[in-house]
Amino acid sequence: MVRRWSILRVIALSFLPYKGDPGDKTATVRTEVKRASGDKVPVNFSLLKTPEGWKAWDVVIEGISYVKSFKNRFCFRDSAKGARRCH
Repeated sequence: MVRRWSILRVIALSFLPYKGDPGDKTATVRTEVKRASGDKVPVNFSLLKTPEGWKAWDVVIEGISYVKSFKNRFCFRDSAKGARRCH
């Protein structure tokens, strides 16, 4: 039998007040996840308004951008040429 363990046991998810203009084309939905230990972890969703509706394009957990972290795994700066190379 295979057991799967959750890295983060979520007790509660709270949405924080929205601070922005409803007419904006981008927005950040700020949330807090409460762990079983009682610690609160900030989890923010970056959204982009499209003709089809709002789309999430990044998740920032404890200040770490998922998109930037993922992108940095495949990109590096070529210091000799001063160029950024992505694979």
